[in-house]
Amino acid sequence: MVPTRAAALTFDDLTERLLRHLAYLIHSGETTERRLAGKIDISQSHLHNILNGTRKLTPAVADQALYYLDWSLFDLVETSEAAALISRREAALMRGRYIDFAHSAVGLGCHFPGSLDNEIPVPFLWLAEIDSPIAVRANADPDMDSIIEAGDTLLIDRSLGARERIDVDALYVVRCRGDSLARWVRCSARGLYLISTLNCAQPVDWTLVALAFSTSRAEIVEGRIIALAQPLEGKFRRPALPSASN
Repeated sequence: MVPTRAAALTFDDLTERLLRHLAYLIHSGETTERRLAGKIDISQSHLHNILNGTRKLTPAVADQALYYLDWSLFDLVETSEAAALISRREAALMRGRYIDFAHSAVGLGCHFPGSLDNEIPVPFLWLAEIDSPIAVRANADPDMDSIIEAGDTLLIDRSLGARERIDVDALYVVRCRGDSLARWVRCSARGLYLISTLNCAQPVDWTLVALAFSTSRAEIVEGRIIALAQPLEGKFRRPALPSASN
């Protein structure tokens, strides 16, 4: 039985557990040292030296042993121990760090990234997906009612990669007619089509931003909205999609 530990597992712990199990297979009569060595494709003398501690168990031989056993590293961990480790990881992900926070950066009359005011704590769970994060407060935008309200906090990835690789399900901050607005984006040969909750069901009403030959998407797309939090709930969540754009 593998003991349950509060401390984090190490590679040495897992190696020791695998060695104990290989030794048990031989001592229990389930297999022989010679047969086991053949199964994991090493010599009997090499296996004998590994089991008695004369030689180190290398990652390559350990992988061969796991393959023979039809195991993964998870099979070296007890269920209760795995549950404790998962709980620790979830608790760690809920902790976060402070990132820049700006007022009036997205919405009518706004210009991203807005004016920096202070910092805001954001859980690592959300920051793990962001290369260049910033949190901003949204202004009113009637075209995005029911998705984004005035006062919402938006978590935005402003990295170049996030701005150039357009995901049809993602919500972006885009420059449109002088304002920085939250919109879904569709790409075409003519340029970028900007979609709001108001016009999502009428493609003829989508706003076209034509791209000149020398203009890149990143000059129009200012960031990708990863999550939003409403003032009362205070917790980040992914922005919902309008049903008509699915």
